[in-house]
Amino acid sequence: MGEIVNELREDGPTQAEVDRARSYAAGARAIAFENTNAIARTAANQAIVYRQDIDPDAAIAQLDAVTFDQVREVAAGISSDYSVACVGPHKTEEFEIA
Repeated sequence: MGEIVNELREDGPTQAEVDRARSYAAGARAIAFENTNAIARTAANQAIVYRQDIDPDAAIAQLDAVTFDQVREVAAGISSDYSVACVGPHKTEEFEIA
């Protein structure tokens, strides 16, 4: 996993990968908006948390508006430090990389 993340940070995604991810995200969002519960959750989140208008078409348009350069910039900013999120009775030492 670390190797894949390092490659993404150092080389960035390809144009084809960004296009595929954008299409997947927009398609998944469009399908989710066919479910009334998903629409209600999204509408509540937009209105209450972000104080934004409720507009499913705008959400899809925002995904479509993300540029290749923006994605590469985010990828380049991925930290090289490892992090772990864990729930349970564990100690930090259990997750140290040898």
